[in-house]
Formats: sequence, C-alpha cells, structure tokens
Amino acid sequence: MEQIVAKSGKTTRVHQLAKQLGVSSKDIIAKCEAEDIPGITNHMSAVSLGLAATITEWFSGEGGGTATAVETAAPVDVEAVRKKAARKASRKKAATGAKAAKAAPAAPAPPATEAPATEAPATEAPPTAAPIPAEAR
Repeated sequence: MEQIVAKSGKTTRVHQLAKQLGVSSKDIIAKCEAEDIPGITNHMSAVSLGLAATITEWFSGEGGGTATAVETAAPVDVEAVRKKAARKASRKKAATGAKAAKAAPAAPAPPATEAPATEAPATEAPPTAAPIPAEAR
C-alpha cells in the first residue's frame, strides 16, 4: 500500500489517510476523539506517521496478526464505515450526473415566431391630490 505523505514528509493529512483507507474523514476524526487523541479536529489536521500507522491498523479490517495499537474505545466496524463512504460517493456521482442531464436540453426548442409589435397606449399621470391646508394638520 502506497503511503501518501504531506509536504513536510513527516506528517499526512486526515483526508489523505481517509482516501487511502477508503473511509470517511469524519469516521477517522470520531475514532481519534473517542481515543482521546488531541489535535485531530478536522479533515486537514496533520497526523504523524506513527499515528497514521495506528489509524491504518484500526481501519484496515484485518483481524489476525499482532496488534500494536492499544484501543481504549470500541473497535471500528470497518465494513459499515466503508459502505457508508461508498454510498456517499455514489450519491455524489449521481448528483453530478443529474446536473449534467439538467444542463443539456433533451430536445432543441422550436424557433420562436415573432408577433407584430404593438404600441402600448399612452397613459396619463394620475391626478395629484391638492395640498392639505396648514390649519387641518
């Protein structure tokens, strides 16, 4: 698996890690909050390579092997998280397809025939009210 690394070379971003694992950034953030890991607040938060390895282990879904990450919160249901991320991606694709269908007209509109121009009758300005005498105010 290819490791995606941020510009500094020592960290990666949550969104890059989420894309690599095929899960939502929100799921990674929620798991980090459940584990009381400070500094992981949004998709652009920097994740050290060691923490990235731990998160990868949490979301890899591989049951056997030696666990190096100590989890204090409930384990992640990897299949459910990946299905949720896949549903969101398919909705996004369907929405962009619907927008493209709306943008392209189904059939060309027939040419409009021009009606002869008619002049509107001139209207007079409405009469103005007489000024109110100062005594009546």
